[in-house]
Amino acid sequence: LLSRLDTFVRGLYENLDLNQVAYKIANDGRILLGCDRLAVVLRRGGKYHAIAVSGADHVHRRSESIRQPHTLGTGEPLWHTGRDLSAQDLLPQVRDALEKYLDESPSVACAVVPLLPAPTPQRKSAPPSAVLVLEQYSAPFDPSVPELAPLVGEHARLALNSAQQFASIPGHRLWLQLRKVG
Repeated sequence: LLSRLDTFVRGLYENLDLNQVAYKIANDGRILLGCDRLAVVLRRGGKYHAIAVSGADHVHRRSESIRQPHTLGTGEPLWHTGRDLSAQDLLPQVRDALEKYLDESPSVACAVVPLLPAPTPQRKSAPPSAVLVLEQYSAPFDPSVPELAPLVGEHARLALNSAQQFASIPGHRLWLQLRKVG
């Protein structure tokens, strides 16, 4: 596990292109966590947008199963492992959003792992900068996944943050193109 985690973390920093980092998180994170699908949902402005989905070349933004997960993010991890929502202690708006999501998705288990920005003296808390959405279609999550997902999420947050900071530098696209050629 440590070897696989090390390979995952090293791979996150091989590239500074935001989309490639997001797809690395989605595809390699899915394998590391052993889930059927992993989506990376990024906050831009005040809205969340799916930017990478494991196993897909691009995100179908109009797909309801892609548009719904951000409504599940409350800043706290959400783990759902069965269809009976009444047994879970959820806020009514989260329960409604989860029911709507499960109506669109064939998943039997899903998790929303918020990637919270590091607190600063000026800002004690903030909404998640991104969210990882894990799904299982045929069986519940392996018992190790709830322990491993926050660690994967923290590395994903750092890699996404680095890629976003790099993207804010003027001329970053030219540098990426020159790096491919050179």
